[in-house]
Amino acid sequence: MEIITKGRGRIVLEEAIEKARELLRKKLGICCFTEIRDNILMWAHYAKQHTGFCLEFNVDNEFFVPHARAIKVEYEVILPVLNVLQLDNYPKGELGEKLLIKANDWRYEQEWRIVDHKKGPGIQNFPEDALSGVILGCRISEENKENIFRWCRKRKHPPTLYEAREKQKEFGLDIVRIDY
Repeated sequence: MEIITKGRGRIVLEEAIEKARELLRKKLGICCFTEIRDNILMWAHYAKQHTGFCLEFNVDNEFFVPHARAIKVEYEVILPVLNVLQLDNYPKGELGEKLLIKANDWRYEQEWRIVDHKKGPGIQNFPEDALSGVILGCRISEENKENIFRWCRKRKHPPTLYEAREKQKEFGLDIVRIDY
């Protein structure tokens, strides 16, 4: 169903929809993961142009297992219908399913998500032993590299450390294990 409005009615509707979206952002915590660690677009988009780092997790850890906690994102051509004015009335699971759909153009991300409606947004903790590795971006600063080295050394379960390196004869990254 499409609603056609004019003038002030359209503004009121847009304001109501934006308020509902804001409510959704305040209610839900969404944590995103990828199956791939060497995609140059992912590093450019999510690691500040290759200057950041990536956390690698052991997906067999109990943190990811309960109730299929991390769920694979579906990529579609058709935008899912989500009534932001009726968020509290969705049957269990249906809202989460709608939040696991992205445009086909993002398929290269091979994304998985944890949608958490209990704890909500913000910083979430994960068990220390769930972290299996840390990958440094190929343009990370020496200062940040040293900070990550120190952080890794302090951990009860030190993760494996990797460094992304630009390939020499083709576009892409090699992920190479390093010592710290």
